[in-house]
Amino acid sequence: MSKYHISKNGYTLMKNGEPVQVGQVLTCFRGEAYTITGGNPPHKPSSQGKVWVTDGDWSQELYPSVFECKWVEGA
Repeated sequence: MSKYHISKNGYTLMKNGEPVQVGQVLTCFRGEAYTITGGNPPHKPSSQGKVWVTDGDWSQELYPSVFECKWVEGA
């Protein structure tokens, strides 16, 4: 796992008060494990942004709430 946390445009992706690291494996609400590869923070107040994930076979873009994460400004 990389030692770099996921930050962009003044936002940091957080889970349980801790920054999420590039390459960290998180489990979604369905119990499936995914590797976090990056993401985009919210572009407006009503948005929650997206995270980029892979399961080894394919990649996709999901909402951070799927992993109980959130983008925090200034964190």
